Amino acid sequence: MSDEKTYIGDLIFIQGVPNNGKKILGEVILRSLLTDTPDVISLDNYFIDKDGNDKLDNNKLVEYHNDCQQRCSTKMKHEITKIVVSYTLTEKWEEMIKPYYEMAERYNYRIHVIIETINK
Repeated sequence: MSDEKTYIGDLIFIQGVPNNGKKILGEVILRSLLTDTPDVISLDNYFIDKDGNDKLDNNKLVEYHNDCQQRCSTKMKHEITKIVVSYTLTEKWEEMIKPYYEMAERYNYRIHVIIETINK
């Protein structure tokens, strides 16, 4: 008998600087895995309008974070096997992802973190 834990799916974080292609990398990962949904949960989506213009509203950051967490939770409840969340690298990274770690534990998801770097 094996003591190895069985997971429902994988929660993949992509961390990096703003506008460096985190969402695109997430989409590539999801499409290459032939997942049930190629939708990347990205805080950056709240900072740019459909025409590519900056629309950052610092007064709504908590709301944006809560919405991303809710979207992730909903995907986990529906047992989506691969979920990608992208976040901009900040000093509060660990604080921002703590709720996701708690959700992953609750819904039985394995966690992966990819740190995107800039090549010059």
